[in-house]
Amino acid sequence: MKQLLSLLLFFLSLSAGAQDTRCLRLLGIPLEGPVDSVASKLHRQGFTDWGTSSDETELHFRGSYYGIRCKLIVSCDAKTRFVTSAYITIGPYGSKTLFNRNFIYYKNKLTEEYGEMSERNGAWYYIGEYGMVKLSDSENETGAHDIKVFLFCTAPYYKDVLNLGLHGNVMEVVTDNPVMESPVEQFDRNGQTQQADLIERQYNEYGYLMEAKMQEQEGQYSLLTYSYDNQFRLRRRVLTNKESGLRSVNEYTYNDDDEILSQSQKVFDKQDKCILSILLKYTYGEDDYDDNGNWTRATVELVYWEKDTGTQTSKLTQTRKISYWEDE
Repeated sequence: MKQLLSLLLFFLSLSAGAQDTRCLRLLGIPLEGPVDSVASKLHRQGFTDWGTSSDETELHFRGSYYGIRCKLIVSCDAKTRFVTSAYITIGPYGSKTLFNRNFIYYKNKLTEEYGEMSERNGAWYYIGEYGMVKLSDSENETGAHDIKVFLFCTAPYYKDVLNLGLHGNVMEVVTDNPVMESPVEQFDRNGQTQQADLIERQYNEYGYLMEAKMQEQEGQYSLLTYSYDNQFRLRRRVLTNKESGLRSVNEYTYNDDDEILSQSQKVFDKQDKCILSILLKYTYGEDDYDDNGNWTRATVELVYWEKDTGTQTSKLTQTRKISYWEDE
């Protein structure tokens, strides 16, 4: 009975985690990652193929968008084949009354799904952390009107950036006075860490790192495993070296802005006894942020304990210089 309960809780945690993908969605489908994966999810929702562009960067579908027939174009990057945007057309409408009614219907639906929209030059926009949604109309040569919905993705697919509590398309982070972190962190355009000693990475379908191997200075490899909370923030990182028997466990807590509030590290020997413990607590000033909402200065309280040496406490200031990928 206890094993059955544990198994049930495990699958429930997977289901809860899969709900938060931190990206723009189309009818609940994460609009990110490999275009073939998104296409298969669209097929399961009843969309049918309608063709592709000559360069295969646009996939065309027909289906139902909030209960009304539509045409859908999903665009992807030519090199990575990762999804970049979606374009939905509903219509044409010869009746102005029916067009107006359905336009209001879609505005309400989009507001429910994404958030409050604002009007500019006759179109309605939602701009969030992970993308932009635009609702507009167009008139063809016969005088009929189409309803247009454009979804543009701005969040990188891989969530290695988010695992550090960072926002936006971060390229590099340089940290002064680093503790339990690298002084330089670099990421590619898709959000994947460029940490060279992190090999054989395994990501889930939403771009969250689940497992990897790390090359140690002695040439050995340690196994890394990652687990997340119900908001898919990195909760626990475990580094295990089977040869030495050492195991390092990092745990993280967050504030309401998804910034790391504290992180701890405990190192256990092969008898599973704790031989080292470090606790960091972060305090951020109101003015210590860049334009992307990432902190650039923090006060860190450090509590350090090592077996046979006792406990030491200290306080330090960390500053960060963060650079971002520019739009292509």
